[in-house]
Amino acid sequence: MIGTLALVGALYLVFNALLWIVVPRDTAPSSAEVVSSILAPDGQHKAVIIFLGGPGFAPGLHQYVGVVATAQADGTAWAARNRVFQSDCVALGGTSDEMKGNVAWKSAQALQITFNPNRRCSVELRDHTEEQGMRIVYVVPSTANSHE
Repeated sequence: MIGTLALVGALYLVFNALLWIVVPRDTAPSSAEVVSSILAPDGQHKAVIIFLGGPGFAPGLHQYVGVVATAQADGTAWAARNRVFQSDCVALGGTSDEMKGNVAWKSAQALQITFNPNRRCSVELRDHTEEQGMRIVYVVPSTANSHE
């Protein structure tokens, strides 16, 4: 009896894990945290920063930035069609303030994302959104060391 319950429980966990990996989501999972929603200067769009500490089978610190119309819920920025930045490390910074400071609207149609990649970090970038005329600009700060 206990063996059967353990088997059913294991199958349930495997099924849900596969479902989580395979089925695309249009909204962020409940374990994701919306760090900030940054309104564009014209108020028509917003850049949403989402943080997700990965579960056991997908460990890591995942950061996402999505761009959506202001009227849409923040969680919809999670959808692949809205995502413009994805990192499996802390490329945007390790604190909420750092993450917010690295995402800024330069105009109503141009979003700038500053990030600091490293060799062990996977970063995915898109330079446009589904919205016509929207541009995404990426900046990697100089890491040159000054020597005296």
